[in-house]
Amino acid sequence: MKTYIIDGIKVKVDPKIMTKWSVAGLFSEIESGDIMAAIKLIKRILGDQTDSVLLALDPEGDPDINIVSDFFLKLMEAMTNDTEAKK
Repeated sequence: MKTYIIDGIKVKVDPKIMTKWSVAGLFSEIESGDIMAAIKLIKRILGDQTDSVLLALDPEGDPDINIVSDFFLKLMEAMTNDTEAKK
């Protein structure tokens, strides 16, 4: 597990999750147009931290999808950089 701080929000994630079969499958579903797969992907990577991240992004826990997307893209970039640096 590694701690990432994205937009002031601290999350602990295993960067190797980006190389897992289940995650690759979700990326494939997203590319095929399944928008719900994006929600599954976020929940898969954040796990039990999902609700706390949503609350950190919006006090009511229901942030705009663009805010969630921006946060998640930054997290994925940080995780990918960690995974590639270890190759």
